Amino acid sequence: MSKPAEAPLRLFYVPVPDRETGKALVTQVLGARLAACGNLLGPMLSFYEWEGEQKQEEEFLLILKTPAEKAYELQGVLEKIHPYECPCISSFPVEANADFVDWVGKQV
Repeated sequence: MSKPAEAPLRLFYVPVPDRETGKALVTQVLGARLAACGNLLGPMLSFYEWEGEQKQEEEFLLILKTPAEKAYELQGVLEKIHPYECPCISSFPVEANADFVDWVGKQV
């Protein structure tokens, strides 16, 4: 039995501190043609522990779609430009309809 092919797209999950930061990040990665599109959701409440203290902060969520072959490059750029000291930059393999996959590929 052969290994299944990698999903054609990656979906990035990137919390950001506010709407303006999210807009700036998505504008930069779209301009660099590292993502085809992005969604900015929020506000949402995030709960976490930082430096031994429980925190609760309002954040926004940036979701980006890119071809699998651009994921590593996109992650590297996000790590450089994200304002957090320790940002969550997660990505997941995504299956999607063929027309959308084609469109994403043409955008980057």
